Amino acid sequence: MHIPGKLKICLVFALGLAFSFLHSQPLLAQNFYKMNYSLAKKITQNERSSTPVSLFVKGNVEEIISKSESLNGTVKYSAGDIVAITIPLNKVSSLANNKDVLRMEDSEMKLELMNDRMLANNNVTPVHLGITPLTSAYKGKDIVMGVIDTGIDYTHPDFKDFNGKSRIKYIWDHNLPPGTNSPFPYNYGEEFTDSMIDNNLASDHYDRINGHGTHVAGIAAGNGIAVNNYTGVAPEADLVIVSLDFNLGGSPWLTSVADAVSYIFEKADALGKPCVINISAGTYFGSHDGKDLQAQVIDNLITQQNGRSVVCAAGNAGNIPIHTRNNVNSDTTFTWFDFTSGSIVIDMWADTTDLNQVEFAIGADNTSPAFSYRGRTDFRNVQNQLGFVDADTIFNGSNRIAVVQYFGQLVDDRYVMSCNIIPDSTTYLFRLMATGSGMFDVWSFEMVSSNLPSPTDFPDILNYVTPDLEQNMVSSFACSDEVITVAQYINRNWYTDVNGNIQTFPTVEGAIADASSKGPTRDGRIKPDIAATGDATLSCADLSSIPWFLANQPFKLAAGGKHIRDGGTSSSSPVVAGIIALLMEQNPSADNQDIKNALLSCVKTDAFTGTSLPNNTWGHGKVDAFQVLSNCTPVGIEEHSNSNQLIVVPNPVSTNQEISFVLSKELIGKKLLIDIRSLSGQKLHEQAVSHDLNKIQLSNISAGVYFIRLFADDTLVSSSKLVVID
Repeated sequence: MHIPGKLKICLVFALGLAFSFLHSQPLLAQNFYKMNYSLAKKITQNERSSTPVSLFVKGNVEEIISKSESLNGTVKYSAGDIVAITIPLNKVSSLANNKDVLRMEDSEMKLELMNDRMLANNNVTPVHLGITPLTSAYKGKDIVMGVIDTGIDYTHPDFKDFNGKSRIKYIWDHNLPPGTNSPFPYNYGEEFTDSMIDNNLASDHYDRINGHGTHVAGIAAGNGIAVNNYTGVAPEADLVIVSLDFNLGGSPWLTSVADAVSYIFEKADALGKPCVINISAGTYFGSHDGKDLQAQVIDNLITQQNGRSVVCAAGNAGNIPIHTRNNVNSDTTFTWFDFTSGSIVIDMWADTTDLNQVEFAIGADNTSPAFSYRGRTDFRNVQNQLGFVDADTIFNGSNRIAVVQYFGQLVDDRYVMSCNIIPDSTTYLFRLMATGSGMFDVWSFEMVSSNLPSPTDFPDILNYVTPDLEQNMVSSFACSDEVITVAQYINRNWYTDVNGNIQTFPTVEGAIADASSKGPTRDGRIKPDIAATGDATLSCADLSSIPWFLANQPFKLAAGGKHIRDGGTSSSSPVVAGIIALLMEQNPSADNQDIKNALLSCVKTDAFTGTSLPNNTWGHGKVDAFQVLSNCTPVGIEEHSNSNQLIVVPNPVSTNQEISFVLSKELIGKKLLIDIRSLSGQKLHEQAVSHDLNKIQLSNISAGVYFIRLFADDTLVSSSKLVVID
């Protein structure tokens, strides 16, 4: 059968191109295969246009360069046998007809940041672009981003500048033995400088735990130049990294964290730059009130001078029952602890007034063939155990079941009563028993919360205190008012992996993550402070781990093969740290409470957060970078630092006293609103004011320091501190 020539061409190109497309095209038909579809379409639609287009051209490099320049094209660079050029669209056909050109490609696809979900969900992109009313784009320039974690892959391109120089100013690796490079005055671990990194003298350092620190640092400050623009929040910040030794336990570990905070602030001071530190690590044990010495040291380091802030992860135990609050009465209540190995350590924390009248004991129960109570120690009171170790024994008849050690401490206005159970057998559940009057809290992963017997089978179970899903955030500095503690919500529920496969998750974007830990603190303060995106975030991978993931779990690697999926509050915390770096770039002199107030006063709320904020799941709401920098800038920033639009008198003021406002003439005719907030951002009072109605009665506001803010036509125009005294 005879097929017309033009139809032959049409059949050859199964691209859906119209017959008229080919008929009108002056390009030789046999050269269409050199182009991608979008370039061919541009030529047919605008074949006479002199609009420049950017192309990659593959073939004989010298001939491509010569021919392109002769056609008024511009050669940008070459890589291997591919040349990057810009050339007028009406010259593309002539270039394609050259025998030395093997392939030409442009793209009509809109380039999107591969961290687009994280940047968009936290409203960071408008800050990077400097959208009005911002007068500049902010990317963390001249700010130090400290990351206290597992280390960093300093070879990853996202931590280098465009000249290939390291953006990491210092690494302090706690895991290495002391040596000539141990930083003074800490005298342990080893320090590496940017010069050492650039000169290949830092090979002893690596990211030790699954690339966790690398991923976290990428979210906070990766610049996205490795591949596909996986950009972090503060891509122009300098980095100071501390690699913790996670084999340390208890107080040494917490001390090393405080050392790391001190070290990073010292380095930032030496560089003459403000500093924000991210800590995506913590311990679930302790008082959960932020009053331990390590937390106090970190508080003091933060408040020592302006331009300092610390952000931490709330924890990932939101769906794990690790906490009980035992409200003790005359009935003997109990909670079981399961023995796995070694010993069981139980710490009971309480204010002194809450534990004075509580009597407690440790008992044991057999579980097979049926639940049966086997015996207990004597009941005792914490006041009789202060400052010394005492021991008791659980017997069932003459059969010894366990030895129990007790130790009580009075720490300021708190008691901690510790019980160390050393069992003789793994066949028992051990019960913490309490009677009397009072209250105490316990945190443990060994408490039994499921498969409990029925009251019919085991009547004692009616007095069982079941572990709950409250107060399951990490302890120590995370419970401090000076540290900003971050919850996590779902960032995305799909992505394209390294092999081009779509990976999906049965989660709802924007909803709180089940694992996000909740507050409050033991003493009832709202925590976490704020929420940001966590699951699932794409960020830098430890490059040395890539071959293993390619072979075993390629679905975790993102497109491009240099980034990986991770999540949790470890991923939400560096988002907030990065936003603080942007805020510090805008206002280098802000103090920590200024920063916290700005962050918590301009949150994003939606159907997921609800309107009952702050609460112990979301904190004050979802972080909103653009609003923070454009509408809730802290006291001291240029926009407000010289503002005389609001003068408060008297200030300081006594409780229940009336205060007056002196309002500038520029505010006449505008809708004016005053609000008063705590330093943590909780709104305590709100009132419309004017030049005539310019007084507020300070009722129900106790002594302390607050923020008083003036809004004109819903825009913040002035913010200052209000001191209330008894």
